[in-house]
Amino acid sequence: MAPAHAQRWLWLRPRALFDHPQLGPLLSQLTRDAGERALVAEAERGGVEVRTVERALLVERGGASVSFAAGSFDARRVIELHWDRMLPPQRRGAAGAGVERIEGMLGGRPVALSTDAACGLLARADRDPRLVDRLVDRPSGGEPDPAEMVRWHIEGAPTEVESPEAAALTTTLRWTELRADPAADGLRVTIVLAGPLPTNTPARMTRLLLAMAASPLGAAVGADDWLHPTDAAWSHAGDEWRGGFVIPWRGLRALVGLARGAVEAPDRREF
Repeated sequence: MAPAHAQRWLWLRPRALFDHPQLGPLLSQLTRDAGERALVAEAERGGVEVRTVERALLVERGGASVSFAAGSFDARRVIELHWDRMLPPQRRGAAGAGVERIEGMLGGRPVALSTDAACGLLARADRDPRLVDRLVDRPSGGEPDPAEMVRWHIEGAPTEVESPEAAALTTTLRWTELRADPAADGLRVTIVLAGPLPTNTPARMTRLLLAMAASPLGAAVGADDWLHPTDAAWSHAGDEWRGGFVIPWRGLRALVGLARGAVEAPDRREF
């Protein structure tokens, strides 16, 4: 899992997302045309087709980032493609049995890349090349992979929800997570809030979700029809509050249509 010092991280299973019978077509629609060309160009430039990656983790802290990917890829080709594009100062060598590591300037910033062909692992660090060495010096055991297809973690509260009205909640948050997994009726989203939060946290979150449903974006995707949060949907254990809701497939289709410049939901505002 993510290093303990990470400020935010995103875990996902790209191949499972693109292979899913409902999510796959929606993601393909999002990446159609220019998006598809960008994915193909990136695969040709970097040697990895993101849609074939089994597991991925992206971590950020203080402007530096490191990403991990697991799957079937040509480690030698990935190394050579990046090495040919790097500028001095450059370093290259073995970093363990079957592990190759390169380092140099790429896109105006220091970058390090490490591959473990035997394990099908690839790591890339931007701005702080030392972060990539966790691939080589990874501890035995450790935390298991999250069960969900997507999990987004951030220390504190997302800046999008910070406001004077929400200060009693957001200033006491240690971390926030959004977890998403597909189900028969849609995408199940779980929100986890950790910290010494006030006892009226469920009521505050209910008001926040209702405001989101009533917003122009919520109305455009029909959220006022399917998002009906309640205080009772939240549970409390230790210093964590947990609640959730389902985005039906029709809501996701409308959201994708909105991103593509059209809204499919009838009687909804078009943007």
